[in-house]
Amino acid sequence: MAVSILVFSFASIGYAQEMGVSAQRIILGQSMGLTGPIASSAKEQISGAKLYFDGVNKSGGIYGRKIELVTLDDKFDAKQAVVNANELIDKGVFSFFLFRGTAIVEAVLPLVVDKRIPMVAPSTGAQSLHDPLNKWVFNVRPRFQQEVEKAVKHLHSIGVVRIGILHAEDGFGKDALTGFNRTMQEIKRKPQWMRGFKRPFTDVKEVTIDAVKSDSQALVLIGASGEIASFIKSYRASGGTSQLVTISNNSSQSFLDGLGVYGRGMIITQAVPSSPARGMTIITDFRNAAASEKIPTTPAALEGFIAAKLMCEGLRRAGVALTRDKFVSALESGMPIDLGGIRMNYSSKSRTGSEYVDITIVGVDGKVIY
Repeated sequence: MAVSILVFSFASIGYAQEMGVSAQRIILGQSMGLTGPIASSAKEQISGAKLYFDGVNKSGGIYGRKIELVTLDDKFDAKQAVVNANELIDKGVFSFFLFRGTAIVEAVLPLVVDKRIPMVAPSTGAQSLHDPLNKWVFNVRPRFQQEVEKAVKHLHSIGVVRIGILHAEDGFGKDALTGFNRTMQEIKRKPQWMRGFKRPFTDVKEVTIDAVKSDSQALVLIGASGEIASFIKSYRASGGTSQLVTISNNSSQSFLDGLGVYGRGMIITQAVPSSPARGMTIITDFRNAAASEKIPTTPAALEGFIAAKLMCEGLRRAGVALTRDKFVSALESGMPIDLGGIRMNYSSKSRTGSEYVDITIVGVDGKVIY
């Protein structure tokens, strides 16, 4: 059963011609895995988004309208996400915002197109969200393939050449695998080891034994945080010594806290900037806001903060007579959207947004070092 974080009445929506918009508020809808394998990082993303929205609301909102975010729990299940999306549409939200997971977003896309409802900042780097172009989708994070490419090239640059990959056997995992294979060809190396796993990941022990025997110098791990955490613990406890690498969907602090000592030294690619240097004022803004509200300054929370700022910028550019069509036109105008050092670039031919990818490592204290 879907659970709503916010409780309110939709009675006032009828004020405006556009669904989800009244004189007092703009209502956004979200489906996230509040329970299940991505719950910890999902909650961090939501906390960052709400942090930004709360700041906007305290300042009077956008043209006097407060932002309200309704979040329903899909348990990281695509079928439930479709149920949630239909519920949100029936209730009349203006836009979908920060849905999480490749399979979930892909399952909801037909509704996005059919109902002509914007989807802003889907939390996936799937190639399918970029090509073919979908008029109603505005991506914030880079492609998963770009993250894997950055990771493999970094490993190669430091002399690591026997590289293996463990990946979920779904759209997310296969997308990352495509980037892995292409980059291995570019550096003229064959994969040392390749293994896929089906969900639920019940054969962790068997996969661990195979991985330890592979003699890989590094393993790229592609899956949900709960799945990857189970493998890492099993692998390290079995004596596995390879350099472990994962990508930004596993960048939450709660994921690292759960790993304990097993997370030390792990490389994680990041889809958000890490330093306020080079004009990254959004990081300073995020840290200051997070400190005042006592919210952890994790990469996952920062992604939510950035996504919320983009959403609000689009709403401002659309003007006071807000409609979905005006919102889409405002974002795709071709004018760069500077969110404080990180830029989003959309047009009628592109919905990629940012291509920013960074490399980080987990320190002995279990926290990310940039």
